[in-house]
Amino acid sequence: MTEPALAAALAAAQGADPALALASAQAAREALPGDPRPLALLARALLRLDRLDEVDGAIQEALAADPQSVPAWVEAAALARRRDDLPAARAALERLVALAPRHLPFRADLALIAERMGDTAAALEAWRTARTLGPGAAPLEAGLGRCLVALGRHAEALPHLEAALRAEPGSIELLRPQVEALLALGRTREAVDAAWSAAIREPQSVAASRLLLDALRRAGAGEKDTLAQASRLASLLPPALGHRELAAEYRRIWDFAAMRRELDAAVAEDPGDPVSRWLRLLVPGHLPFPDLAAEAAFLEDFRLGLEELERAAPSVAPEDARQMLESASPFYLHYAGLPLREELSRLGNVISGLAGRIAGPLPQPTAGREGRLRIGFASACLRNHTVMKLFAALIRDLDPGRFEIHLFQPHGSPDAVTETLRAHAASYQGGPGTLGDWARRILAGNLDVLIYVDVGMEGFGASLAALRLAPIQAVLWGHPVTTGLPTIDYFLSSELMEPPDGDSHYRERLVRLPGLGAVPTPPSPGPVRPTDLPPRMEGEITAFMPQMLQKFDAGFDRVMARIAASSTGLRFMLTPYMHRRPTLEWLRRLDGAFRQAGVELRSRLRYCGWVDQAEWLGLVRESDFGLDSFRWSGGGTSLEMFWFDTPIVTLPGPLMRGRHTLAMLRLMELPQLIARDEDDYVRIAVELANSTDFRAEMRGRIAERKHRLFDGGAVHAAFARFLVDAATRQRAAAAQ
Repeated sequence: MTEPALAAALAAAQGADPALALASAQAAREALPGDPRPLALLARALLRLDRLDEVDGAIQEALAADPQSVPAWVEAAALARRRDDLPAARAALERLVALAPRHLPFRADLALIAERMGDTAAALEAWRTARTLGPGAAPLEAGLGRCLVALGRHAEALPHLEAALRAEPGSIELLRPQVEALLALGRTREAVDAAWSAAIREPQSVAASRLLLDALRRAGAGEKDTLAQASRLASLLPPALGHRELAAEYRRIWDFAAMRRELDAAVAEDPGDPVSRWLRLLVPGHLPFPDLAAEAAFLEDFRLGLEELERAAPSVAPEDARQMLESASPFYLHYAGLPLREELSRLGNVISGLAGRIAGPLPQPTAGREGRLRIGFASACLRNHTVMKLFAALIRDLDPGRFEIHLFQPHGSPDAVTETLRAHAASYQGGPGTLGDWARRILAGNLDVLIYVDVGMEGFGASLAALRLAPIQAVLWGHPVTTGLPTIDYFLSSELMEPPDGDSHYRERLVRLPGLGAVPTPPSPGPVRPTDLPPRMEGEITAFMPQMLQKFDAGFDRVMARIAASSTGLRFMLTPYMHRRPTLEWLRRLDGAFRQAGVELRSRLRYCGWVDQAEWLGLVRESDFGLDSFRWSGGGTSLEMFWFDTPIVTLPGPLMRGRHTLAMLRLMELPQLIARDEDDYVRIAVELANSTDFRAEMRGRIAERKHRLFDGGAVHAAFARFLVDAATRQRAAAAQ
């Protein structure tokens, strides 16, 4: 009678009635005491009934009877996946692969879990091994192709993706990595053609239409083509979502006025749409602002909208919350020149609540109790990026005898800089994943301290930082503004940049590291003169303004005009922009200030089109001196200019982000370039423009002293002390 009971339980487990499956499994358990098979079926029935705690008990009882029970480990993997516990699911599947090494589904499931955990190298190996068991199977070829694309091995990926597409022609999920690989290989025409074919084959498919829009954007198609495709995509969506899609495209091409019109239309279609309201709250309708009054109006609208958001946030659905946090951050607010600590703290509370709802229940973080301190660094910018030019050496040169480094690059694009950092780390995780996926990956590291290199430039990183994933969490000044988040304990800043009242500007506890609070890397590659840069006229002096245009408020226009009026041979080099519209809007605003000063603007400008890194450095080398923006000064750009001995005049602002260049000039002991007020700024700039001797003197002193900017010894030591002190206190408290 025992085997029939088991057979009946197995048949019931495959049926549609979970209550019958539970009763049959319980009967088989009584008939076969100590046999793990009915216990595994009992666990499966309980899982179908969502009685998860009882599932765990049945599994543990089965494994106690037989630690090698394949059915029990199958149910352990299923339970872990239901709980979205990826480390536990991976451990169960690794056990199953060891017990049944030739069972293809176990290896495929293990590969999928490794992909979700961001361990692409392990996933690739699992897919390869699975492929030896089932050569030519489309899901295995697809998995190999996806992983190779994620690892940047695009040429290797294409044959696998093509093989998968032969078995599943037209699959958007397979076309997406194929298009990615073709674009990365410079085969843009093929990439766009593949996406076009999908859109033509399935004209009503939102996924196919979105794939084509993404391909056109990345292939560098013109605004007319991308807007047309965005409109086609919008026509396939409900009206409010369609307006939101168009708003996103207008924002991408820096047409903020059109973006605002589309968001207004979205709200009119669906007044309760929280995503459209979120975007209207955080993204201005003008950039650059036409005047200071427009900027003040944006801030006032934000304050009013924040009150509404605080009331509405608790009822926002998780999917809407995800779209809100990933679509925009308070990035544009940070350029207003005000600390906004109270407002950003209130917004931080909202972000933290929304992020917790998206991620779902998370365990409390636990750290190690002994051994090396486990330090995590998280940023999408662990690559060739301004942030890494400031902080890569700080991460890379931590003592491996004292610190175990773990790197997290959510939704990032790894490159050679990433690989250099990985060589000095105990682990690296990157790639896609949901907020919950990434939270659990980081929690699994049992970190003592989690350092965010930057928070505020994009939404996903801020969402992660809004969760408690380590006992101690801190942020470097990769984005030099308070996060406003209740989950960040320390803001690691620069003693030379912070004003005396700097502590009052942060929700976090402020830590002033020595010097610049960073360890900059000298610029590379070598400078190349841009081919479309106009030649210099005889006697011409060039003042470079390398900052993004949102750093220049309308008040700075008058200062430029005053400098121009006092230096007839001076021309201004504006930083190149990918999109012409914001530059043209700024030039219209600037023209008014120059007219009032009696100066003709057009003849005083010198600029070229979009440039690569080497050409950018060529523009720096071409310049005679630099004009620093007031409210948010140059950081990486100032370091690059000083590397080429270029003097910069600066007027320190009241906030740390307006004092980067001040700190560099202090380190080099060059007070001659630090202005007291706007009048003094104009005086120094005019002297730089008109006096060859003054420029030569400043260049000579910068050449002698610029090495101080790149000497990070004191910063390294202070940063290591901070990590040791904070982690040691935490470990001691946890041990009590």
